[in-house]
Amino acid sequence: IIINPKMAFGTGHHATTYMMIDAMQGIDFEGKKVLDFGCGTGILAILASLMHAQKVDAVDIEAPAFENAKENLLINEVANVHLFLGDITQIQSNDFDVILANINRNVILSSLPTLYSKLNQGGKLLISGILNEDEALVLSEGRDAGFVHLSTLRRKDWICMLWEK
Repeated sequence: IIINPKMAFGTGHHATTYMMIDAMQGIDFEGKKVLDFGCGTGILAILASLMHAQKVDAVDIEAPAFENAKENLLINEVANVHLFLGDITQIQSNDFDVILANINRNVILSSLPTLYSKLNQGGKLLISGILNEDEALVLSEGRDAGFVHLSTLRRKDWICMLWEK
C-alpha cells in the first residue's frame, strides 16, 4: 500500500492504525461489504479492498482527508471503494459485514447505536483511537449498544477492540 499522507491521519505508523491493520489480518474480507468510518488517508479502506472486500464505503468529515483518500485510492489502483465527504449520515447502506472505525473515543461512543444499526447480524466492528484508560468505559458502552466484545489489542497507550453484532 502506498500512502501519501499529506494532512490526513493514517500512515500505519501510529499505534492505532498499526493495531487496526494487524487486527484486520484476522478478519475475512472476501466478498464482504465494509465501511471505513473516519477514513483519513484511506489506508484501511484500501487494505480491505486488497483483502478482497466486495465493496467498501469510506467516509470522513474533513475535506483534506477526503481529497487525500481520493488520491491514495488512485495511487493504489483501488476501484471498489466509494468515498464520501461528511458524517455517518452520508452512508445510506445498513448491510455492512465489517465496520472499521479508527477515530477517537468520543466519536466512537456517540456513534455506537448508528454503527450497530448499519451492521449485519454476525458482523464485525473493529475500533481504535481509544486510550488504555478508557477501556472500561468503552467496554460498558459497547455492550450497552448490543455488541459482544471479542478481543482487545494493546500498543503503547492505545487499544484496539474487535466486537461482533
